Amino acid sequence: MVIGIDEVGDFSFKATDFNYFVAVLIDQNANKYSLKKQIFEDWEKTIPQKCKTSSGEVKGQLLNEELLENFYSEVLLKGPFTLCAIVKLIPNQVSKEDIDKIRNHMISEIDNQIIEFAKVGDTPILADYKKIRSWYKNRNYNNILKLLGLERVLSLSFEQSLGWGQITYVLDNEDISNIEKVRFLVDKDFIKAANTTRIHNELFRQYFQSNANKHHIPVVTGLWRDEDHPIWKVHQKMEDGKTGVKEAFRNKISFVDSDKSWEVRVADIVGTIIHRYENRDKCKAVGLKLMNSHFESRRKNFEYIKIVVD
Repeated sequence: MVIGIDEVGDFSFKATDFNYFVAVLIDQNANKYSLKKQIFEDWEKTIPQKCKTSSGEVKGQLLNEELLENFYSEVLLKGPFTLCAIVKLIPNQVSKEDIDKIRNHMISEIDNQIIEFAKVGDTPILADYKKIRSWYKNRNYNNILKLLGLERVLSLSFEQSLGWGQITYVLDNEDISNIEKVRFLVDKDFIKAANTTRIHNELFRQYFQSNANKHHIPVVTGLWRDEDHPIWKVHQKMEDGKTGVKEAFRNKISFVDSDKSWEVRVADIVGTIIHRYENRDKCKAVGLKLMNSHFESRRKNFEYIKIVVD
């Protein structure tokens, strides 16, 4: 899967609306990825210039309800199926005290890693973790809140990609690309400095490892022997039967300009629909269709985060 991710909202602590991180999962088996790309780019050419930025990029916030309805029918519903995963939160409901606790807990975890790496010697990874500690310590409340949302949508979309990847492995003559070649494309607006990409990759890997017991990796059983299972062809099967996937987040995340990433632009427009539907009581027709057709009834790929720290 190629997973495009965008944020909706400024995540300001004054915000009383839902703010979102939106992920769209693009099937890359066979020619499905290029087909979906062509469908979206052909649709973009039909959009009036007034709905585009000076660089020619279509932005969801500039689209009216009719164009959003058209996007749903002409892009999301056409060609290969597109999965969505969304994390939402209300910043105003998160206390700064809880963010301080989260920051201090994370710094403590990083310090533990530094102690362990120091036992080995002055290694490059030790130097990296010292940089990570300094970087994390200087994040403000807004940064931490956004980081929490992004960490969760990365995990949520990854879980969805592994589940869908097993289905497409069966349907597409054992094409394992959706499991083996997962990559995340995050809107570059999330970070301000290019040299922090490695820091983010390591933080996300640590997040997934630290929260392993909270993740629900869907594994289809009964179709393959363990050694032939598509998940365990790519990821490690642990002794307790769980799936070791922490390496999936190492060097798999890229921060990209939205005008150069059609996947991020799709996520932006999906996020616009959800925002108007839930926060503004608009786009009712297309919002309801989107919720009903792209999200499971149990909402396993739609999560409302309430951050409360004991």
